Amino acid sequence: MKREITTCPVKLDYDIEGSMGRGLKYTFLSIIREALSNIAKHSGATHANIVLREHPALFQLIIQDNGQGAQNNDSLHGIGLQNMYDRIAVFNGNMNIDRKNGYKLFISIPKGEKTV
Repeated sequence: MKREITTCPVKLDYDIEGSMGRGLKYTFLSIIREALSNIAKHSGATHANIVLREHPALFQLIIQDNGQGAQNNDSLHGIGLQNMYDRIAVFNGNMNIDRKNGYKLFISIPKGEKTV
């Protein structure tokens, strides 16, 4: 997926040791695909980072770019972001958005029966 974005280089930092359930894998892939699409279409970024890590109690996904970020609060409630929130809610996860110095999605999903 990261090769599909041609507007800026994307760095991937992947650190998952254990197993992750298929549903969670597809959730992360869908979120990454939507975020990369948003970066390519809207951000004007010159680079982006994707970090996927496993911690003892949770999985963490961080996607950030150095682009212009959202210019108003309406962009925080688009269909793509709503789909992300909905997918994360299935796993009792949380997503925070930071619009300073680009755009940053910080997603955490607690480990549980559905995630492993």
